Amino acid sequence: MPDTTNPQRYRQRPLETEAIQWTGHNADALRAFAGIDFATIDPADRTEDLDCDAQLLVEASHWVGIQPTDWVLRFEGYFIAKSDVPFRAVWEPAAETQPVTVEALARLLNGADVHIHNGHHPGWDSLAESGEEQYLGMARWLLKRLHVTEPADAPSRVAGEAPQPETQAERRETVLHFLQTQQPDGSWVDSSSVIDDPEYALVRLAQRQERVPHAAHRIARHTTTVVVEPIDPAVVSQPGKEG
Repeated sequence: MPDTTNPQRYRQRPLETEAIQWTGHNADALRAFAGIDFATIDPADRTEDLDCDAQLLVEASHWVGIQPTDWVLRFEGYFIAKSDVPFRAVWEPAAETQPVTVEALARLLNGADVHIHNGHHPGWDSLAESGEEQYLGMARWLLKRLHVTEPADAPSRVAGEAPQPETQAERRETVLHFLQTQQPDGSWVDSSSVIDDPEYALVRLAQRQERVPHAAHRIARHTTTVVVEPIDPAVVSQPGKEG
C-alpha cells in the first residue's frame, strides 16, 4: 500500500517527480503538497461527476475533478492528475539515493590512480595536504557536473577476480511531447508546455481541439540523446584537454 499521508518519490524513466495519492480522507496532506491548486468539493456541488470529491488546478490553467485513488503529480511550476491504473503502468517508486560527499569522491579518484598505476602511487593516507586538496578540487568540479548513482544490478568484484573490462559508452534518450497549432499561413507553432506523458498528451490534444475547434492541432515530440562514457581521471583534472 502506498503512503497516502506524505508525498513519495516516483519515477517515469528517465524522469522523476513527487506524487501523492488522493484517498478522499487525506485533504490536509494534499493541501500541504499542492497548496491552493487543490480543493475539496462539497457534496452539493458535485454536479458533473458524483465520484469526484476534490479538484486540482492542472498545469496552472484549468481545474479538473479527482476522485479517491487518483494521483497528484508535481512538476516544475504545475501539477497533473492521473488515475491509479495508468499511473502504476508508467511510474514506479524511485530508489532513495545517498548524496556523494566531496571527500568520498576525492578518495575514489585517488583510489583510481592507485589502481591505474598498479599500486605505484601514494594512497589517500600517504598524500601530502596539497595532494589531498588537488583530489578535493577534482571532486568538487565533478560534483557540479554529475549526478553519481550506482546501478542496483551492478556486479560486485570478488577478491582475486580479474577486473572487468571498461564500460562502453551508453546512449540515453529523453523524449518530451508538446502541442502545436497551425497558423493561418500554414506554419506550426508550439502551443503548450512540455508534456512528459504521451498518454496525457492525447488528453491535452483532445481538450485543445474542443476549446479551439477552428484551428488544426497536433502532437510533436522533442528527443534528446546523451552519450555517457567513462573518461580518464587524469583528463578530468585538466578540463578541455581531452583527445
